[in-house]
Amino acid sequence: MKSGKTTSTALLSLALLSMLLVLWPLTIASTSTGSEIHVWYFANEGPITGGGPLVWSDSENDYRIIKVLGMEVKGILVPPATYYVNPTGSGFATSAWGSVVAEIQAAFETWDAEVDPELFSSAVGPVATIPSTTKPVDGTDNGYNEVVWKDLGPGIVATTRLDFSIIGGLLYIVEFDTIFNTDYDWSIAPTTGKYDVGNVATHEVGHVVGLDDLKQAYTIYLTMYFAASTNDDSKESLGEGDKLGAEAIY
Repeated sequence: MKSGKTTSTALLSLALLSMLLVLWPLTIASTSTGSEIHVWYFANEGPITGGGPLVWSDSENDYRIIKVLGMEVKGILVPPATYYVNPTGSGFATSAWGSVVAEIQAAFETWDAEVDPELFSSAVGPVATIPSTTKPVDGTDNGYNEVVWKDLGPGIVATTRLDFSIIGGLLYIVEFDTIFNTDYDWSIAPTTGKYDVGNVATHEVGHVVGLDDLKQAYTIYLTMYFAASTNDDSKESLGEGDKLGAEAIY
């Protein structure tokens, strides 16, 4: 679902081609434990030709593990990871926010079911601030894992930012933020003209697990295929390649 990915640094730049043909910078900073790397993965989820629910097939076994600076990610550094969900701006009535959080948590649990150890704790939400702090849950690089809605402009349905650390020569995910675009209409079940929260979230969580986009046409039925339709929830079920990719990392 992501049209591409980018990264930025004062020491070097890494060019990665996206559907949007946008180059984003990679940031590297030294710490006492290793190097921190900040990476954006951008989603451009245009409708698949024909639209509507897809006929599911999980027979394809392709997967791509995220690579940064030539290193494959080795997974989440300290699982299980806690994440905070703020549905403000999602377009759902506040009475439905609990259902929105449940859809997002189901996306995380879908991947959790495929690997050992457990990667994610239960969702914390709906919340507007990190409990016991004054920090807003706003999808910024603040040391917390967050799922939020913000205006991303046209063409980007959702995006996930990953922060990595290189420790002992190995690349680990240390923070993630997933942002859904308020420019699009959302639903918690397949609905004409709307993106299904669980469908998009399951793809985005695949990046948090450590998997990259697939763009070959024959991988269209896999969760990690880069594009999705409105009125569809088929990506909520992992295909063979999605499962094999997660198992390869963990």
